[in-house]
Amino acid sequence: MANQRAGEIAVESIIGIGASGYVIRINDQNVLKLPRIHKDPKASAEQAQIYEIFARQNRAAIEHEKNVRRRLGNHPGFVEWTDQPGDGILMKNMKGGSLDNYLRSTTPSPSVAQKWILDIADAICYAHLQHVIIGDIASKNVLLDENWKAKLCDLGYSGLISPSTNIAFAVDDGASIQTDIFQFGTVMFEILSQKRYHYNLFDNEEVARRVACCHGEYEPRAEWPPVDELPATGHLRFGAVVRKCWTRVYLDMTEVCDDLSREATALG
Repeated sequence: MANQRAGEIAVESIIGIGASGYVIRINDQNVLKLPRIHKDPKASAEQAQIYEIFARQNRAAIEHEKNVRRRLGNHPGFVEWTDQPGDGILMKNMKGGSLDNYLRSTTPSPSVAQKWILDIADAICYAHLQHVIIGDIASKNVLLDENWKAKLCDLGYSGLISPSTNIAFAVDDGASIQTDIFQFGTVMFEILSQKRYHYNLFDNEEVARRVACCHGEYEPRAEWPPVDELPATGHLRFGAVVRKCWTRVYLDMTEVCDDLSREATALG
């Protein structure tokens, strides 16, 4: 099954399309993430070569995500998967859909919102302890299972940091534990307020200049927003934690989890 290609399946089976892969529903219990591979019998030799380059890159991206998942092992904060041969990643079908879609139409109760926040924070903290930088933490990458438990998915942009490296100072394609903490604060804000704070740490002029003037690979640099342009959070439950995440007060995710636990206990 893992060798099945998206071009060979019914379009209605595709439930998600990302930069490097498709996600298809194969039955009620499982989905399969496959690399995006484009084939066109009418393509010129030059086009076919380009398609093959992208296919190799996308297969490599899927294999990288598998390696990240192997490093993380079986943790309840991440969507369950089965390690198997082939290009695909077989995962549990998360029947609650994405947190992003849920928040567009439904307001979670304070207790549910708190549970989601604590569970997501615990998963990120665990990843960092395993020397994994998540890299792309967003509500669209949080899925809900049939019991409405939140789990992180889509680890294609995650960085595998050498266990001998101090992860506190590690940077992988611009991402770090600090960018993970910032993005977690943004997810918290969305859960608590049902409003989105649209700020991309890597969508800035410095990166654009480096792309324009350099050839080949480059290392993007995260750029934090001005403090006076941040949304107000004082009125929100855990609002102080959100602001600290956005302003680099925390040294690591363990401090975030400790702060959340203290506030959750105090708030009852």
